[in-house]
Amino acid sequence: MQWTMMLVLLLACLGVGEAVTECYDCTSSDAGCGDTFDKAAQAKYLKPCTTGLTDACYKGKVNGVVAIRSCMSTAGCAFSGNNDCFEESSDNVVCCCTGDGCNSATTRQVSYVALAAMMFVAKAVF
Repeated sequence: MQWTMMLVLLLACLGVGEAVTECYDCTSSDAGCGDTFDKAAQAKYLKPCTTGLTDACYKGKVNGVVAIRSCMSTAGCAFSGNNDCFEESSDNVVCCCTGDGCNSATTRQVSYVALAAMMFVAKAVF
């Protein structure tokens, strides 16, 4: 039993290789790559990331218009943090995220219902 646990732990630590993230890869010159992005209609832009840029996606806006969606490494997202945006100026924003197809999203908005529910649960628990 002891050897079985050690073998399971060893295999879990080794992993099975580097997972490749799929990101939308398009520019503003491509039809349908703007902020009104329909994931189902734009499935042709969802592509596996290449080696070295395999673990994050990003979306860049210039002058308030989506300029590019593509792959990036999480190390390259250090300026904004993963799953967050960095506003260089009011017109230039770069958003990084982790997870397949995560760079399809439009600008994030707060769900006030979810926020109220979390506050209610926190108050009930504490």
